[in-house]
Amino acid sequence: MDRAKEVRQLYKRIASEYVKEYWGKASPDDKYIEEFLSLLPARAKVLDAGCGAGDSVAMFLERGFRAEGIDLSPEMLAIAKRKVPKARFRFMNLQRLSFKPASFDAVYSFGVFEHIPKPGCLKILKGFARVLKQEGFLFLNFPRGRGEHKTYYPLARESFTASFYSLGEFRDLLSRSGFCIVSKHLARPAYRRGTSYSRFFIIARKD
Repeated sequence: MDRAKEVRQLYKRIASEYVKEYWGKASPDDKYIEEFLSLLPARAKVLDAGCGAGDSVAMFLERGFRAEGIDLSPEMLAIAKRKVPKARFRFMNLQRLSFKPASFDAVYSFGVFEHIPKPGCLKILKGFARVLKQEGFLFLNFPRGRGEHKTYYPLARESFTASFYSLGEFRDLLSRSGFCIVSKHLARPAYRRGTSYSRFFIIARKD
């Protein structure tokens, strides 16, 4: 099955349950997000690339940033628009960003790269670089491991195909896209009903 179609079907099935499980809930991962936000200028414009139900966009707005979200799941976008009516949300493929160059001070992409086929990762990172201002920041995470294989997702009660990376492998992709890593952390799974793999949390700057 096409990976994009697999992701859309997955989140169509679990959209409402996903919101109940994660919306507004504190997480051990929050400290990495706080580190990222501390680097941004006041009123920074943030793109949430893979925004899901919009909870991160809501948080950015509450903190005084400007933010908008894009996603491939119509069901998750419908929830986001309902829960965060003041924000702008759009259906958009990360491989075909329609924004003008240097549109954003920061790009935030949480829980996205496991869903991206590895051959498409570089194109997405280069797209992020294009829409970021010079010295803009990128926040993302990705599963630690090797290759692409099925992994079980307890919340969905099913498996999906996930992409895994070593730190060196992803560092090379970032470098080829015009980014340098300014902060990195390896974290164990944070949610009881989430996936079981450890993730690297990365903050990178556009050089």
